[in-house]
Amino acid sequence: MRQTITWQQKRQQLEQQQERQMRQQQERQQQELEQQEQRLLLFLPQADKAAAAMMAAKTRDLFMMIFLIGVKTISGNCRSKLNAG
Repeated sequence: MRQTITWQQKRQQLEQQQERQMRQQQERQQQELEQQEQRLLLFLPQADKAAAAMMAAKTRDLFMMIFLIGVKTISGNCRSKLNAG
């Protein structure tokens, strides 16, 4: 009878130890997720700024090309009119 109680106690101890280990593992996973979230929150504003800068550069380049093509067309039209006259 005494041995049965000891085995039961040992089983309870093992179950408690497993529960503690599972809780600790869950806490570590939760901490890792929180750290990843914090890193992501730090990264997002930088990514937004970079995307905005890239969009501004593309827009500026587009308008510069349109302007230069327009100037070339106007200057080309002026020359042809001068040569024709």
